[in-house]
Amino acid sequence: MIGIILAGGSGTRFWPKSRELLPKQLIKIAGSKTMIQCTVERLLSTISIENIYVVTHEFHAYETCRQL
Repeated sequence: MIGIILAGGSGTRFWPKSRELLPKQLIKIAGSKTMIQCTVERLLSTISIENIYVVTHEFHAYETCRQL
């Protein structure tokens, strides 16, 4: 099984919390982890890390990798 996470939001609908360079998937909304971290963590119970892919905008790629 392969997990694909679509995380390409631009940060406009969750304003003012999220911004263009820091969209909601990269911020801590509830708890100590970001949305992308929580999403990957949930998938790990059924899919190995090697089979989880995150699709994001190039502006967010570095921060997404850093958080994961």
